Amino acid sequence: MSAQLKTALLEYRQTVRGGGYPVELRERAGKHARRLRSRGASIDQIAAELGVTVSTARDWSIAAADAVESAKALSLIPVVVQEQVPEKDVAPTCSGFEVSFPNGIVLRAKGLDASGIAQAIELLARRA
Repeated sequence: MSAQLKTALLEYRQTVRGGGYPVELRERAGKHARRLRSRGASIDQIAAELGVTVSTARDWSIAAADAVESAKALSLIPVVVQEQVPEKDVAPTCSGFEVSFPNGIVLRAKGLDASGIAQAIELLARRA
């Protein structure tokens, strides 16, 4: 593979002066550079094998390693969000409550919303 890749890189560089390599070619070279690095090759050896500068080989090696690490860190779990439709004719699970205060006062409430409950408890706590 390295001979074909080196040829493709050389041909591209001979036809295009300046600017970077195409994405597809960079990705192939980066994967190859990472594979060589995992086998113990130095950046200088990778650059010589691919026929590119040391800085280009280093950049490709780093970019390929970063892409692999990013892919490992990203794990997606499919989630389906569905609206929960209340069943008809089903009584709420909490139809009321009872609070007993230390002074003996008992508060029983039905049909109050959260702010009404809070106000009732506040008033009773002040009287206690």
